[in-house]
Amino acid sequence: MAATIGIGILAKEGVRNAGVKMRGDINASLAWATDKKFKYCPSECFATLFLMACELTNISVEDSEFLRGVDNTECDKLSRGQSPGDLGYPAHATREIRRGGTLARLVELRDPLQELTQEEQWANMHSEMLAGIKATLALQD
Repeated sequence: MAATIGIGILAKEGVRNAGVKMRGDINASLAWATDKKFKYCPSECFATLFLMACELTNISVEDSEFLRGVDNTECDKLSRGQSPGDLGYPAHATREIRRGGTLARLVELRDPLQELTQEEQWANMHSEMLAGIKATLALQD
């Protein structure tokens, strides 16, 4: 989910045709982001959303760096309620995802624990994700 949000924020800021480096403490996420290959899992919808956003904006993960969990302290603190300001980041270097905004809607689009068992459910979800990405990024058909 963090990778998807990161690409979404970059794209919303107008970044296009760019390569990025991803850092994290989960090898599976790093692998699917760089290789664009993933197995079915509860986060498959976020992986699909990530791939769609990358395709529509031509942003790609060109490199990744694995961080041991004990060394990934800033991200852990952010995911546990500390603000970027608490960690010394200046306000101009941070972005807020506002409830009800288009980027927040993409995050809320799918509960990763809800199984999609019918083809129609997948088709509807795919259409909603595509429309949501285009609205979030102000992309035209």
